[in-house]
Amino acid sequence: MKRTFALIGFSEALTLLILNLTEIKYIPVIGAALAIIFITTLILPKYRQEMVFPVCLGSALFACILFMSVYYAAYAPSQVLNGKEAIASFYITSLPQKSESGYVYIAKAKTVMFSGAPQNIKIKIKSDYPIYADAYRLITAKLKFYSVGNTSFSSYGNWGKGIYLTAHIKQYKAGDTCANPLMLTLVNLRKDIINVLYERIGGDAGALAAALLTGDRSNLSEETNFAFKAAGASHLMAVSGLHLTVLSGALTGILNLLRVKKKPAAVIIVVFVILFSALTGFSRSVVRAGIMMCVLLSGYLFNRRADTLNSLGLAVFIICMNPFAVSDAGAVLSVLAVLSLCTGAKAVKEFNGSAVFKRKNSVLKSVAVYLLDGLTVSGCVVFFTLPAMYIFFGYYSLIGVIINVFIVPVGSLSTVLSLVTYLSDKAGILSELFNSLERGLNDFIISLVKLSAESSFSVIKTETYFGVVIAVILAVFALCFFIGSKRLMRAAAVFSVFLIIVTSFVSLSLDNSAGQLLICEDGAVAVVDGDKSAVYALNTKNDYYAVSSFLSSRDRNIDAIIVSKDDTYSLMLAEKYGAAKLISPEYDGQVLSDTNISEYISESSYKSGEGGIKYSIDYSYKTPHFSCSVNGFDINNYKNGGRYNIILARKTVSDYNGTVELDEGEIVYNLYKNKTFNVRRLNVWQG
Repeated sequence: MKRTFALIGFSEALTLLILNLTEIKYIPVIGAALAIIFITTLILPKYRQEMVFPVCLGSALFACILFMSVYYAAYAPSQVLNGKEAIASFYITSLPQKSESGYVYIAKAKTVMFSGAPQNIKIKIKSDYPIYADAYRLITAKLKFYSVGNTSFSSYGNWGKGIYLTAHIKQYKAGDTCANPLMLTLVNLRKDIINVLYERIGGDAGALAAALLTGDRSNLSEETNFAFKAAGASHLMAVSGLHLTVLSGALTGILNLLRVKKKPAAVIIVVFVILFSALTGFSRSVVRAGIMMCVLLSGYLFNRRADTLNSLGLAVFIICMNPFAVSDAGAVLSVLAVLSLCTGAKAVKEFNGSAVFKRKNSVLKSVAVYLLDGLTVSGCVVFFTLPAMYIFFGYYSLIGVIINVFIVPVGSLSTVLSLVTYLSDKAGILSELFNSLERGLNDFIISLVKLSAESSFSVIKTETYFGVVIAVILAVFALCFFIGSKRLMRAAAVFSVFLIIVTSFVSLSLDNSAGQLLICEDGAVAVVDGDKSAVYALNTKNDYYAVSSFLSSRDRNIDAIIVSKDDTYSLMLAEKYGAAKLISPEYDGQVLSDTNISEYISESSYKSGEGGIKYSIDYSYKTPHFSCSVNGFDINNYKNGGRYNIILARKTVSDYNGTVELDEGEIVYNLYKNKTFNVRRLNVWQG
């Protein structure tokens, strides 16, 4: 039986994906059914001898047992703290993530003084103010705990990181005891890399350099951050296998120049892989790449050749020892990207590589081959990751297929140059030269990304079934690949292209009939219906870029921008897109001459006329009251207590499905004329 680890790893991962989307009460039934089928395949000689079915079913059964064990041993006990307050001692294990609503820390709670509460648990701490304590210093504080979600997907991938609770902190007392000096050294090194690169290079170019090495993008402006998302280039800043491979390749080149023998070189690279993984906080994409790289390098140590799919399967198996890892977007996208390279991209290259270019060697041929290979790789990666992109983010980037051909090689060079820049600064050798080179290179990347993000085709949002269609297509290709039939592969390719084209047209036509409601993290609202849109309460930079990104993929006019208290970002949006009306409690005549606004309305209350989006604003309350209506759904109409009402409050949004906090990111409703809706909340589509 070939590729045993590939069968084990992917069987485990697929089973866990299904289990994470299934209610917990049905999982014992699934486990019992798998056990019966598994035993049956062991009894029947035909299946027992082939071993494929027993191995796959055994892996699925193991995944089921693992899921239930971790759920009842780790998640369920932690929920005793949900909604409760308790004194806890903990230490911070990461650098803070800053937003306009406060600070977020990953921490390890050593003791929690509450009856029945689990100890030594990983938590996410939210604070309105920075916590002035070094990482791994013991802190005592009163915390109020909340569940991060009731499923792994609704937890925004936190379950996949072993985090089942979040806690709010106000007062604390920091001690002097260091819990882990070694990890403290790594955190301080990471902090130093970020500070040096950001301060020496400066601006978004310096922030990008820091992100390329550490994955920390806290210093990156919201404008640039959203541009990377819209252009499908965010993966460049999420430290992953790409970065590890690039840096390891550079180290291999240096070792070759120094004429280090293969076995000692392999040991040095393995040590580097472990250290780099620790530096990046053992992110799952880096761990996946690290495991694969260590398996491949072991071939040099033991004179054996490793199989790429087997290595990937082993990495997937180890990562899935946490049964909720399949809800971690980074891990899933990383695995799918590598899978696309060693299956889809390889098959396409073999099909078109030699047939297209048979002329003698020339510069033109080399450029053409590079572009074709780049588009092939980029296209396969995008195609393979489409289902995951839809599940985790609700959109995909069409322009990303093209831009990644240029961004990936330039970004790879910038990653190496970022490390060289940091080392040159520490050594005091040619630091200004490398600072200038890295700044110029990153400015080029950012300019290209922003230009691409402005395209109206940068972000494509689809209907629910589109992700299912792509998943089915990938399953068909996987079956053809394992069967090994080229004829079936070609037939599947033709069928897939036809199905995607038909689905895209149907999806786009249906999307035009749906009103859409965006509710941002800090309270801003954008509502779209047909060719009109209205925006309310654009008070923070974070919300400005969220709304701007939301509108960038839509060729629609802004009917009205409604100010709640501060018009700074409202005017910025009007300058970018134009607006038929600006509604504000205070009149400023200069606005009409300085912005693309047709009409300025300053009244204590205002209601829109008939047609399009109906909205109203009343400034007579302490907090301005905004309400609107689209496709029969009422937003903030408190008089209507029916099932078609959506109520916004501070940091929460409620509908007849329940209440959701906004501190994990924006929410998008699709509101249909047949009085149905689905909503993008906490990484899960609900209807």
